[in-house]
Amino acid sequence: MLNFLDKQKKWTSMLLIVLLAVGLLSGIGIPTAQAAGNAEHGLTNLTVKDQDNHEYLLTPEFDSWQWNYDLVVDTSVTQLTFEATPLLEGAVITYSGAISQTGGSATLATPDSKTYIVHVHVDQGDQSASYQIIVKRTDPKDASLKRLGVYDNTNDVDKSPVVTPDVKNYSVEVESNTKQLWMSIFPTDENAQLTITGGVQDPDEPIKVFYGIPDKTTVFTIKVTSPDGTLTETYTLTVTKKDAPVVTPPVGGGGGGAVESSSPLEEALNNAISSTITVKVSGTSFTVRAAELAKLLAQKKVETIVFESQTGSYSFNPGQYDWSKLAGILGLTLTDLQLKLEVATDQSAADSADKAGLDVLGSANFTLKAVKKDGQEIVLNDLGHYIKHTVKLGSQPAAGHAAVVRVDKDANGKIVYTPVPFTVNGTEVSVMSRTDGTFLIVQTDKSFDDTATHWAKKEVDALASLLIIDGVGNGAFDPNRSVTRAEFTALVVRLFGLATPAAAGNGKFGDVQTSDWFASAVAAATGAGLINGYENGEFRPDQTISRDEMAVILARGLAFAGHKGDAAGAEAFADQSDIPAWAAEATSQLAGLGIVNGKPGNAFDPEGEATRAESAVMMFRMLSILTFTK
Repeated sequence: MLNFLDKQKKWTSMLLIVLLAVGLLSGIGIPTAQAAGNAEHGLTNLTVKDQDNHEYLLTPEFDSWQWNYDLVVDTSVTQLTFEATPLLEGAVITYSGAISQTGGSATLATPDSKTYIVHVHVDQGDQSASYQIIVKRTDPKDASLKRLGVYDNTNDVDKSPVVTPDVKNYSVEVESNTKQLWMSIFPTDENAQLTITGGVQDPDEPIKVFYGIPDKTTVFTIKVTSPDGTLTETYTLTVTKKDAPVVTPPVGGGGGGAVESSSPLEEALNNAISSTITVKVSGTSFTVRAAELAKLLAQKKVETIVFESQTGSYSFNPGQYDWSKLAGILGLTLTDLQLKLEVATDQSAADSADKAGLDVLGSANFTLKAVKKDGQEIVLNDLGHYIKHTVKLGSQPAAGHAAVVRVDKDANGKIVYTPVPFTVNGTEVSVMSRTDGTFLIVQTDKSFDDTATHWAKKEVDALASLLIIDGVGNGAFDPNRSVTRAEFTALVVRLFGLATPAAAGNGKFGDVQTSDWFASAVAAATGAGLINGYENGEFRPDQTISRDEMAVILARGLAFAGHKGDAAGAEAFADQSDIPAWAAEATSQLAGLGIVNGKPGNAFDPEGEATRAESAVMMFRMLSILTFTK
């Protein structure tokens, strides 16, 4: 045994020398002194049992060279026994919070707090090593639901029922044309297991929140299994579609004469039985006459009109516009205002994108125009809210390997491809964008060499395939590098699909020049109210962004995109008093939604730096709850 340990020690020392020489340990956040100490003078094993001799497993599994662990125990545990053996004979092991100890074995009383930390220290004269175990107490038999989020992804309507204790059966009613639900379901205990059956879900979709509902009635079965596996509660969610509206064609009048045929829009309005109606568009354009627009604005029943053509569909919500202001800008009275919607493929843009290296699967151009009495057409492109544009494809894109880009021009007139949020339902791709234009569905397959075994690989690959994040060159992502304010701003702009044309030269910040690569992104993000500069007029683009700044920006993003769900009550961070007042509410909201987590010891570390991997994970979690409805 000693011979084995000697060999192990020699090989470890050699490996550490190499790692220390190239700076890899410090590069991944491991203090080199601590790494060397633990490797040479640590433990060979560490086991934990409760007062009933039940052994608990550390996460990750114990390894001499790993010094940070999580340990989840039942709320009924009153004491824990730690037992360890040092790598080197004669080393002394001590435990924080021990009430008794014999050799490497110690008994610790468990405090009342839900989360606490146990430090295990190995000492041999001037050489030592330390391990940290974060202990979390949980109710092993909690199988209740905390939140049942249901969102009609077709009509942009929140349908979430109120979760009530002891209630197991829930039901919601959706519109007749609803094709897909966006569901986010959370058990009360984050360690409980959750299974959902019902609806139609793409097994390859990386973000598991979309469910197709092709039938009039769909029953979802939701099972929550307690952390200890001994209790399972079953909940049901019944989703029922309303009856489809029936459009009655006009008939001839008395005396054999014929009445003037009404338009498809007027027919749909007259026969509407729900808040959403669909109007079929033949050809590539559709005109809303002034009288029809006036009638539409006067009624209160219909909220959304889906104009559907062979190329795609456009969801039009009249209540999102200030029509009197628009008419005034155009020099018209509201009774003279007409609208024209154009929907067509854009093969020229698709061909140019193919030449630029994109693998285009389909395209569609959407343009909404105001039409004056003299026939002059004015494009309405600054919409001020998200609009759903649906592109129809010949076949379903591969889940997790598709992205949607909007064809934009930067401040210099150069074509740029801006990623925009989207969802896929079969062969239809619903794009959420605050501006109209040409949208391209592209096939992607992104991954990085240095994240192959990284804990954030799934999230990094998903956002890279959505074209939201980029690598740093040579097939690398550099996941452990910190993020600057300019870099994070660019990520936020891509996450929300913000347009950046002619936005670079606004001169708002003295340290942001028109020629800077991030100038347009900074202007777009500040214009949307997502990020601010400092009181002295600086933006500080090269300054590493702090965790509290990041939390505030993401919280603003939730409101910007129309998120309405309430965040669950989150446990206060251990350093809650260190979080500045201006970031406290945002931090609490993101923690309640599961977007941000604490560091070891349940510390938020507000002034700490976030890595590229951590930023990717937070944005991935944001995508799972954002509906882009505002």
